[in-house]
Amino acid sequence: NIIGVMGEFGLVPRIIDYMEKTGLNLESMITREIPFSEAPDYFLHHREMHKQDIKVLVKIS
Repeated sequence: NIIGVMGEFGLVPRIIDYMEKTGLNLESMITREIPFSEAPDYFLHHREMHKQDIKVLVKIS
């Protein structure tokens, strides 16, 4: 489930439709998963400490 995308411009519904039609899987782009409770601290320090992270998945549940 996609709840939100940082920096998107209203294209999420079209992108989801494209992913469904083509079977596009973007999971390989995720370089780190963090729980929601750790997100504020992670993003506060991510530029200095986590330069290798490209896409970070924040797990809500």
